[in-house]
Amino acid sequence: MMTILVVDDEADMEPLLLRRFRKQLRDGAWRFLFARDGEMALERLASERGAVDLVATDIKMPRMDGLTLLSEMRKAGYDLPVVVISAFGDMANIRTAMNRGAVDFLLKPFDLNDLEATLKKVLATYQERKKTERLKENFLAHVSHELRTPLSGIIGLSDALLTQDDSAQLSSGVRKDLKLISASGRRLSRLVCDLMDFSLLQHGEMQLRCTAVSLDSLARLVLDGIRPLLRERSVSLEMDIPSLPDLWADEDRLQQILYNLIGNAVKFTQAGTITLSAEQVEGGVLLTVADSGVGLSEAQRAELQENRELAPQDRAGGLGLGLPITHQLLALHESRLEIASNTPHGSRFSFTLPLADGRAGDQSARQEPLPLLKEPAVGASMRLDEKEVEEVWKHQVDGAPQATILVVDDEPVNLRVAAHQLRHAGYRVVMAASGEEAMGIMERDSPHLVLLDLMMPGMNGFEVCRHLREIYDHAALPILVLTASHRPSDLVRALSLGANDYLVKPFFRQELLARIHAHLQVRDNERLKWEIGRRIEIEEAMRRLLSLTDKPPISSNAMDPSRSTSAQVSPKSDMRELLPHIMQLSVTLWELQDGESKISLAEQSGLWRVQLDRDTYRTRTLDKYLEPHTVPTHPRWNNVVKTAHFVLAQRKACTPAQRGALQAALDQFEALMGR
Repeated sequence: MMTILVVDDEADMEPLLLRRFRKQLRDGAWRFLFARDGEMALERLASERGAVDLVATDIKMPRMDGLTLLSEMRKAGYDLPVVVISAFGDMANIRTAMNRGAVDFLLKPFDLNDLEATLKKVLATYQERKKTERLKENFLAHVSHELRTPLSGIIGLSDALLTQDDSAQLSSGVRKDLKLISASGRRLSRLVCDLMDFSLLQHGEMQLRCTAVSLDSLARLVLDGIRPLLRERSVSLEMDIPSLPDLWADEDRLQQILYNLIGNAVKFTQAGTITLSAEQVEGGVLLTVADSGVGLSEAQRAELQENRELAPQDRAGGLGLGLPITHQLLALHESRLEIASNTPHGSRFSFTLPLADGRAGDQSARQEPLPLLKEPAVGASMRLDEKEVEEVWKHQVDGAPQATILVVDDEPVNLRVAAHQLRHAGYRVVMAASGEEAMGIMERDSPHLVLLDLMMPGMNGFEVCRHLREIYDHAALPILVLTASHRPSDLVRALSLGANDYLVKPFFRQELLARIHAHLQVRDNERLKWEIGRRIEIEEAMRRLLSLTDKPPISSNAMDPSRSTSAQVSPKSDMRELLPHIMQLSVTLWELQDGESKISLAEQSGLWRVQLDRDTYRTRTLDKYLEPHTVPTHPRWNNVVKTAHFVLAQRKACTPAQRGALQAALDQFEALMGR
């Protein structure tokens, strides 16, 4: 169904179109929406959330006219075909409408057949364009995925050779070449990421996650990441940021904006100074990146200001996606990049962001920004803090139990990279080349964490994640997805199926190890909490066992032969009274062994059903026999007796007093069954 929004203040337009196109409406091919002016049209577009396929608008209307509507649609990012239908058919109006995004123009009064032909033509062209765009998006997604897989191997193996124990034996020339290979791989990786970011921004699919951001901390991280790009140039990186309140922004995207702007300044500044400054102004904080480079001509500045990056032949080359991405990221922040230059005396790039103003809640809980993980350009001097990084990881691994990590990936090079990086960090690594092999390993081994690829033949990563979550909860088995897919839908799907975290290939070794360490630490904390709770449960079970041993299991009437027959409780009633007593003793005796519960009793005995309810295993049928008032009308006598015998057979190490209480209750029950 194609949805057409008609914007016209004439009252007879709606009934005219509904009557003329009733066949298309009846067949469900078309759907019409109506608005009386531009403001109402923008409201309808917002409420329909992308459902509108074409806009047909008049020019002369109250409040907001059609030409203004075209401008506002362009500002809001609506990529829709617009047909202008108006009595004002002079060349100036036609030229203005076409310049603002209209694709066709009809003069009033119009012929309804001409209108139908125009709408069909425009809709067909729009559908074909959308189909082509989808093909381009799918092609880009597949190409980026295929590029990331070998890039991950190139970067990972290069870094592994540089960090393994015998790396000191490598000559300085070999080490320099390995660093160059790694840097080249990261540069290509950044280009792939830029292409994907640009595609997401073009189609309005990128979402911001705004929080309170400390500009001072973030700026220092960005400058530290930029310094390797300076190489041997006589360029000074400076920061002029006074004490300012927190900004309200997406921290990762603000980091990307600053990196793009300062990186752009580095490319065009051979000597002099690059300064990142900030000052509080009305409406927020003004941030400026100023350089003393070659500057921009007025024509270059105008083109850059309109979302395009111009890279003349006498300047640094490259694809030129940095500034277009910056423009659109700032637009998402409801800001705008302002460019000023005075050739040849450098350039100034400025933008304004709002203050947090308490919107993030308790600022004391705000975390410091994560380290900037950006790659230096090829040829840059690689001033990596490798020794410092290795010392950190040595400190974290030494003295700790060796954790087992299962790596699942169908690419042999990715498995090799993971083995290098994880074993060097002190972890035990188990590898699986398919989802089926991973599930088999899970049955034989007990890994502490799973690194899982998503795109695999046969059982893919999504299926593996779903199956694992049916058995293990998030705390018991962290799942960290490593994928070359950059699609938000894939990542959201993985997280919804139970993944704890994800990294997009190629990833940085330091970030991978940091995330593994964090998830294992959370797992250990949860395990410690469970053990403390288990100790409390065992102590409670001991107290319950003592109390159950001291009180008579059934009524005195039932066991006193001096009572008259009419006063005695029936054997069936006596047995019902004994059932919860026997089951309580059985569960308590079973739980005295560390790590066991009534869940394991039900599973190992095979007598009771275990159900999974919201990531928690429950034994609802068994639970009915733990309290007298919940025993079913028709009890499963034999299951209770078999459970008691099973526990006595499995708990021979318990003391005679502990076993004797259950045996005595069981003997009484069996005596009642036999009389």
